[in-house]
Amino acid sequence: MKNNKKGKKKQRTMCPFYGFARINRGQVLLDTRDNRCALKPGKNNQEYGCHMVATKYGPDWRLCELNRFDNKGMVQLLFRSARVFPSDLNCEDGLNLKDWHDYLVKSKTS
Repeated sequence: MKNNKKGKKKQRTMCPFYGFARINRGQVLLDTRDNRCALKPGKNNQEYGCHMVATKYGPDWRLCELNRFDNKGMVQLLFRSARVFPSDLNCEDGLNLKDWHDYLVKSKTS
């Protein structure tokens, strides 16, 4: 995990899309360490910030408005095919997005 300005480790959230930008037609998620949502494209293919940051829950995929039935096909496709490159794991080949999701859930619930 990277340190924030005060030297404390910045914790990951329960959302596999939070803090990432999608590139290469959405098949690669690069760590931006900001409040971007890789699922919410904006103008010029730039991601918007996570709307859940302002809630008392913070970013949480289980509660997100984008985790809904009409998005299910796209999300399942990304879980199967996208690679994520989280800076805190330092993995050269990245991880499958589904594996990243499972890692986050396991680390937050254990």
